[in-house]
Amino acid sequence: MAKRIDYASIVGNKYGNYKVISYDGRDFKTKKHLYTVEFKCGDTVRTYPAQHYHKVISGKCVDPEQKKLDSQTKKAENIKKRFKCSKKSVEHYERIPDLANKTVMAIDGSTNSTGFCISRNHKIIKSGEIKPKQQLETRLRMGYMRIELQKLIQQYGVDVVFYEDVIFKNINVMKILGRLQGHIESIVPLDCKFILINPSSWKNWHKFTGKRAEQKKAAIEYASKLLKRACGEDEADAVCMMIYCVKNLGIKEST
Repeated sequence: MAKRIDYASIVGNKYGNYKVISYDGRDFKTKKHLYTVEFKCGDTVRTYPAQHYHKVISGKCVDPEQKKLDSQTKKAENIKKRFKCSKKSVEHYERIPDLANKTVMAIDGSTNSTGFCISRNHKIIKSGEIKPKQQLETRLRMGYMRIELQKLIQQYGVDVVFYEDVIFKNINVMKILGRLQGHIESIVPLDCKFILINPSSWKNWHKFTGKRAEQKKAAIEYASKLLKRACGEDEADAVCMMIYCVKNLGIKEST
């Protein structure tokens, strides 16, 4: 005959990183035995309900608050790693002679809203956002972006295009943004430079740190102050990228 388990006997015992502080009876609907377990981290003490005797005694109960904090810490570390930019990273970009005096365009591409900024002689002469109708399917929105950006490149005689490179988010987003990047690159004239810029380069140069929302807010504040008017986040990104490129990627001509 199997030995009957005394389910209350484990109260006061410690398993894993928690202690069982009470036996709360059996849930006859789920047929599980209920406990309250206590997690202690430094001076912080948290108690949570737990279920299933064998899970409790095997040390498999999880502190949901600590799990959330660990997830946030890991996410912050990944963001910091992704946006870490060393001084050497700038050296990998092609340098453009007398860049400040050329007509330069910065593009923050997206199928929903593409931000752009055009500069000449250290002055922003045109910036804004291109927004196709949202009900259009993706390929038609890409085509709309292509046509509108081509008009701007021809109208202002752009010499150099800086395009924000596609970084890993998820595979579907990368595929869409990669297709859009190909659309835009195909309209750039052969005598016009097309240079991909990692977003970490200009964000770190501007000291835009923290979470994505904080970086967006900082970019909007910077660009709005520079333009002396309110602007959207895509236009702001293009403006900030433009300033970074003009100040860092040019080569001064010797006199």
